[in-house]
Amino acid sequence: MKTLFDKIWDAHTVDTIAGGSCVLYIDRQYIHEVTSPQAFEGLHSRGAKVFRPAQVTASPDHNIPTQNQHLPVQDLQSARQLSMLENNCTEHGITIFKVGTPKNGIIHVVGPETGLTQPGMTIVCGDSHTSTHGAMGCVAFGIGTSEVEMVLASQCVLQSKPKTMRINVEGQLNPGVCSKDIILYLISKLGTGGGTGHFIEFAGSAIRSLSMEARMTICNMSIEMGARGGMIAPDETTFAYLKGREYAPQGTEWDKQWKQLYSDPDAIFDKEVTFDAADIYPMITYGTNPGMGIALTHSIPEVSEIEETSRPSFLKALEYMDFKPGEKLLGKPVDYVFVGSCTNGRIEDLRVFADYVKGKQKAAGVTAWIVPGSKQVEKQAIDEGIRDTLEAAGFELRQPGCSACLAMNDDKIPAGKYCVSTSNRNFEGRQGPGARTLLAGPLVAAACAIHGIITVPDSLQLSNSATQQLSNSATLPMHDLILILKRFIPPYKLRVTKSIIFNFLHAIFGSLSIAMLGPILKIIFNNEQDVTELVPFEFNSESIGQIFNYYITTIKYTYGPSTTLILIGVVAIVTTALKTGFAYLGAYELIYIRNGVVRDIRRKIYAKILSLPLPFFSEERKGDIIARMTGDVQEVEASV
Repeated sequence: MKTLFDKIWDAHTVDTIAGGSCVLYIDRQYIHEVTSPQAFEGLHSRGAKVFRPAQVTASPDHNIPTQNQHLPVQDLQSARQLSMLENNCTEHGITIFKVGTPKNGIIHVVGPETGLTQPGMTIVCGDSHTSTHGAMGCVAFGIGTSEVEMVLASQCVLQSKPKTMRINVEGQLNPGVCSKDIILYLISKLGTGGGTGHFIEFAGSAIRSLSMEARMTICNMSIEMGARGGMIAPDETTFAYLKGREYAPQGTEWDKQWKQLYSDPDAIFDKEVTFDAADIYPMITYGTNPGMGIALTHSIPEVSEIEETSRPSFLKALEYMDFKPGEKLLGKPVDYVFVGSCTNGRIEDLRVFADYVKGKQKAAGVTAWIVPGSKQVEKQAIDEGIRDTLEAAGFELRQPGCSACLAMNDDKIPAGKYCVSTSNRNFEGRQGPGARTLLAGPLVAAACAIHGIITVPDSLQLSNSATQQLSNSATLPMHDLILILKRFIPPYKLRVTKSIIFNFLHAIFGSLSIAMLGPILKIIFNNEQDVTELVPFEFNSESIGQIFNYYITTIKYTYGPSTTLILIGVVAIVTTALKTGFAYLGAYELIYIRNGVVRDIRRKIYAKILSLPLPFFSEERKGDIIARMTGDVQEVEASV
């Protein structure tokens, strides 16, 4: 009745000393240029050698530039650390993947992709996000500089055994939800101290449904809830990922031993919690720790919703971010977008981003850094045409490195600027002094980069097979419709109201308005045009009910009063139907994009309306509306 963690830990325990600490044997140690110099200096001062250099692997990543890597590093301290790492590895016979070589990259990306990281191992590195490797079924955790020296000298480390915790995520994930959303949701619910003192095993059907790289994102951020590390039991997904990789075992039964690595059915964890995958939606953070996260469409909590002891830090975080309690992030401008890091710098992340931006253009005011996690990822991105897609959309694929995850290299976010980042921490100054970080997944980052604001991604535009699972919904999300309505119908202004009565009345008028669009278009075209191509609804009681439900299920949203809704009568209904209908067609165009059919038909509609003597529009007003709509369409088409 052992947990997976207990099985691996106990198998690697060399001795238990008085007080309960364990001498734990380490199968592999990863090192980089930042935390290793002091460790090697300690060895040199004692005249010691690296005990088992074959079990140590180095890759410079933190300080390296992500442009012009063929040139000397300009920052003197970074250059010195890189030189020291290379010299120390040469002296002690340690394998190092030097900058610019085919295997270089962020060590927590390189380890798994080369097959150096394997199930059942104990792995350490002088970096807190060593927990990434736990996705392969390892006990992997970060250690301090003195412990790096300890492992170099003895291949063992002195550690207290953590408690065990299991987090189950059960059910099917919502469309557009990725592993980054899962872990941000879990941290928002459990808090940054929810896993303190524990080693977490992530389990459940939603976790098992994830790809290997998505699992790495989950385990990577397990430490952000205070855990010692995170892990996922290896399965066929793991074995398929490792098969054929350079350092993975070969042979006919190479994975036989790994298949025994799981928690026993009757295993007892010190703590266990379960979450429903249906409750998870695309996430973003609003504060200065990863636990300050919300669903994209939600509001920042009110002060009254925060525990009294946490209110000072809550308000301090909002002051730093220049946000207010109770406000929404949707529509707020974005200055920078960063895709990369050991959290989301793998090929699947780049595929999601590139698939979304394909055929569009980056917002003019956004600076975007798309940084592969390794040279291998960079090569894949080039071979698959991802670099070409990014460049066509106004983006640049940079060279591998930790980049803007932390302000230790040239990629720093300026003070006061907002950066939607796929990295793992949003602390004050993490990406640069005064930088304001909003953590999100690659899909959300892509949408923000295209629109220049925090916005809900249109997952239905995805087509790549790797991300097709994100687009399995045929329903137009209400929050997408709201954003399009706000864009196409300026008189409507999105705001929060406490008036349930107004929402109810608006739901009725909104439902009738859209439902009336079909008959109105038939009248306009004298039945010459097949209007079934115009809208994704059949006009019957069921469709009206579906539209009505969009309003009711999002009761917290409403639009400011409009004279077209106040006027009771045919003219008001017709006017609202036309305006709302065109907005909906705009949404239809953006969400569904049926080979340009909708855009062509919309042009015909505009031309037809211009020729009609509409009594409820003055010629000046009509011209203004048509001009505005046409301008919006041209702007949309330019980015599609």
